This record gives sequence, structure tokens and C-alpha cells, in this order.
Amino acid sequence: MSVVLHRITFVLALLAVLVASPAFAQADACRVIVRVSDNLYFKPAEIQVPQHCEQLTVVLRHDGWLPKSATPRNWVLTRAADANAVASEGYLAGKDAGWLKPGDPRVIAHSAVIGRDEIEEVVVEIDSLEPQTPYTYLCTIPGLSPVMRGAFLIKNQD
Repeated sequence: MSVVLHRITFVLALLAVLVASPAFAQADACRVIVRVSDNLYFKPAEIQVPQHCEQLTVVLRHDGWLPKSATPRNWVLTRAADANAVASEGYLAGKDAGWLKPGDPRVIAHSAVIGRDEIEEVVVEIDSLEPQTPYTYLCTIPGLSPVMRGAFLIKNQD
């Protein structure tokens, strides 16, 4: 076997060990990709955050075909009880404010408005959330908030 083949085999074995390690699994569990497109839903429709995560990185990715002007999307995290009010006041705030009332204390985390082929990362501080409280993520673009919603749950330690 050649030296190059030995090195490739070693690197592949090392990568397999790293990916299988608990530290790698925990880091990966604290990151989620949320996809949006020209359709009216988030994928996934539910995010379950492990309690060990101090932060969760939400990667919002727009995979649609239509231009941003036709299918703008955003991702906003709030308590479930506040979602309708956040969406209503976001509508009043308008496009220039990113469809969010500036400084709204009910908004826990949010992305910018994105369009086709754009990606936005949002960091959610999990330590500041209450595990038993229901949270919702939604798109506050007018007309979309009633249907573009998802559940955000903090999983109990097993």
C-alpha cells in the first residue's frame, strides 16, 4: 500500500472517530437548519433543543425559485402566547423595519428578511428561556404568519 493511501485511510479513520465522539454530537445538536422556499411552511415544523445547549444556532436557508420580492421570508422566535401580537405589530412596522416592531421585547431572536439562495444565521440563548414555556417561531411577513409557524421546544434531560 502506498504512503498516500495510508494517509488517506488514517484521515478517514480519524474523521470517523471525531464524528462519533460525544462532543461532536453535542455541538451538532446545538445547530439546526430551517429551510424555507416558495411554499408556506418551515422545514422542520418543530425544533427540539437539547437542554445541554447553551446556545442554538438556527440557520435559515431560502431554497425557493422565485425572487426575494415575491417570496421574502424571516424567522422570529417568541413565546407562543405573544406570536399573534408580534406578527400584528410587525405588519404595522412595515417592510423597512423587517416586518418587526423595533425593539419589541417579546421577540427573543430573529433573522433578517431573506430571499432566494440567501442564508441567515440566528443565535438563540437557550439559558434565557424557560423549559416549560411554549415557544413559537414564525414568519412575520404580512399574510404568512398564520400559516408559517413552528413549535420551539426545550427537551428535558433524559
